[in-house]
Amino acid sequence: MKIAITTDCHIQMLRHPEAELSRFMDLVLAEKADVFCVLGDLGDGLAGYDPNYQILLGKHPTTFFVLGNHDLYRQRGMKLPPHESFAFNLKHFAVGTPLENSWNDIETIHTIADDCVFVGSIGWPDFEHPLICDSKLHYDSSVDSWNAATIDPQYIDLTRGWLQSTLPLQEAFASRLTKAFAQPCSNVVVLTHYPILPGQCVLDPDDLTMWPYFFNWTMGQEVLRLARIHPAKRVWCFAGHSHDYCLGKVTQEAPNVFAYGHNTGYGRLRYAVFDTQAPSESNPTTINELDKH
Repeated sequence: MKIAITTDCHIQMLRHPEAELSRFMDLVLAEKADVFCVLGDLGDGLAGYDPNYQILLGKHPTTFFVLGNHDLYRQRGMKLPPHESFAFNLKHFAVGTPLENSWNDIETIHTIADDCVFVGSIGWPDFEHPLICDSKLHYDSSVDSWNAATIDPQYIDLTRGWLQSTLPLQEAFASRLTKAFAQPCSNVVVLTHYPILPGQCVLDPDDLTMWPYFFNWTMGQEVLRLARIHPAKRVWCFAGHSHDYCLGKVTQEAPNVFAYGHNTGYGRLRYAVFDTQAPSESNPTTINELDKH
């Protein structure tokens, strides 16, 4: 199965969004991928509904998407906690198929042709990355702490703490993931906005101000755990969010687990295409990657 992915389109930051998105989607459609996946930060929630979402999500007949942190944003005086903002802003996307229908969604997975099952999540940070846990720095994820690595507290109400949102999200994702692995499919495709596996996000190990806000370690470990239980299944994990800190190439995280973090940036439209039936040792899934402005 051919899978095309994109992420972090931030459509309100494009100079000519309608023209650029139309051309971009023409290029994606020319790849003749079976599925098109958008991995969050489609735009900015504080901008509300944008008709250009219809172009991004409505052109390919099978489009899956997850939301990103920017999709949750509301104005400073109107900000909501993550789960409420998620519910409020999801309605702005009238086309395409979300892989996470609520913050505590335990049901949503999608199977295509008994070959691939798709499961996804925004992947809210959990502060559990070993580089953080083993460091001498302390990150208080229980409160709304300011850090230059994220602007989320300006637009999302985090006064109840990051983990107050993260833990129920992780539990719901684990339920959906278990359900996905139980399907009679040879491939499990995991779509997240935040990276969940090390190969998806290459940050300077010494820059510990970045890691806690750019990773969900627990979700990745759950993927690896289930992959070990189901060694006959291939597992493909795609993530965005970290822009130029994403590696932009496929890494093999376990014998049957491949990961890819999509390298992109604000005002750029980039996609990659993968084939689950044509792995190779040097580049397990990538067919082609184009950067079109």
